[in-house]
Amino acid sequence: MSSIIFLHHIILQNKLFDKKHYLKPYAGVKYSHLTIAIAYTILIIAILTKGAMTMLKTISAIEARRQFGQIMNEVSLKEDDYIIERAGKPLVAIVPLKKYEWMKQEKERARDKFFKWVDEIRETTKDVDPEILEHEIAEAVEAVKKQEREEINKVNTVI
Repeated sequence: MSSIIFLHHIILQNKLFDKKHYLKPYAGVKYSHLTIAIAYTILIIAILTKGAMTMLKTISAIEARRQFGQIMNEVSLKEDDYIIERAGKPLVAIVPLKKYEWMKQEKERARDKFFKWVDEIRETTKDVDPEILEHEIAEAVEAVKKQEREEINKVNTVI
C-alpha cells in the first residue's frame, strides 16, 4: 500500500476517539492526536508536491523490455521518469505524456524567442556595413575565447 493511501486510511479510520484521547486503532495500532496531525500534514504536502515527488529511475534496455507494462504504469500513474541504458550508457528517456507536452511547448517557446531575438538584431544592424559587423563579431568571439582560456589557466594553476 502506498504511503499516501496509508495516511489516508489512518485519517479516515480514526475519526472517533477512545477515552484515553487516542484515535481508534487502524491495523491494531492506536494513533495519538499528534500522529494524526503529522499524517494530515504529510498527506497535504504529498498532494501539493505530487509532481515534485517523482522518481528518476535508470534501467537496462533488457530489463525495460521485460518490465515495459510496469514501466508504463509507473510513468503514467506515479509520473516517474525512466532512463533506458544500453551497455551502461543512457540511450533514451521515458517520461509522462504531460511532461513531454510541456517540454515540446518549452522548446517551441525557446525557438520563437531565439528567432525573435535574431530578427531584432537584424533590424538594429540593417544599416551597418556587413564587413564592419563581421569584424566586430570576430573581435567579440576572440574576447570570449581569451576569457575562457584565462579561466582555464586560473583553474589549472590552482590545481
